[in-house]
Amino acid sequence: MARPELRKMLENGEMVLAPAVWDAVTARLMRHMGFKVLYTPGSGTGVIIGEGEPLLTITDKAIVAERVSEGVDDELPVIVDIECGYGNPVHIQSAIRTLEDAGVTAIHIEDQLYPQRVSYFRGVEHVIPIDEYQQRIEYAVKARRSKDFLIIARNDVYHSVEGGGDRQQAVQRAEAALEAGADAIFITGMKGPEDMEFFRRAVPDVPQAMVAGTKGPTGMSVEAYKSMGYQILLYIFTLHASLGAIYDTYKSVKETGYLPSSSTDTQQNFMSLASTLLDFEEKWAVEAATTESGR
Repeated sequence: MARPELRKMLENGEMVLAPAVWDAVTARLMRHMGFKVLYTPGSGTGVIIGEGEPLLTITDKAIVAERVSEGVDDELPVIVDIECGYGNPVHIQSAIRTLEDAGVTAIHIEDQLYPQRVSYFRGVEHVIPIDEYQQRIEYAVKARRSKDFLIIARNDVYHSVEGGGDRQQAVQRAEAALEAGADAIFITGMKGPEDMEFFRRAVPDVPQAMVAGTKGPTGMSVEAYKSMGYQILLYIFTLHASLGAIYDTYKSVKETGYLPSSSTDTQQNFMSLASTLLDFEEKWAVEAATTESGR
């Protein structure tokens, strides 16, 4: 069931920083660190599944999202990237209901062609006409059963082949999405603060999302995004950092022939964190009162 906290935070004008997670333990880690909203990105889910994002199915997305939500006992809102919605309005409505059943609180859906092109990872984005995009949003809104399930309307037209860098097309699509009932908008392809300020002024008085580090400006503080009026900040590079750390570790092994070592304090700190994330204290207490009692 969708959590009401995200809607309330946005209505109160709060900013939401949603870090990328991809399983139960990364979700728990973010909760442990104090984050209030979680995000399962399309590209990150693809890496975890072992397939390119454009080839994912709604089942793939639902499985990952459900594990994330269950991992934090369904206590935190989860935002999910559903790309193009997996088909025509009938398929989009099925996707919305599937994810709502999986415990998701919000989705963002975009205007790229479906089936989605793998070439978009090379920066070759193609988008559908604005009327088809508005229809996607309209039927996504109609499908939800709870007012707490939020529809974030993403549009990629600004940096698409068809859009050609025309800001006004992105504004028109944002307005069309809002007319169709979207709760927030998400314009990608911004090149820097000038674009960010333009789109915030052009589409005022509605929550806007931004993805940090890809399809958006980099090197900015969270406070800078907030000061420009962006209420939903998505960050996806935790998965990339994890892969990078694993790669660097075993690259060193291959090059030197030595396995990495770590201090006793480091090992103990890791085991302590893992025990916390896996609720071992509670499990140990049960064992102490039952299977280990009297031994």
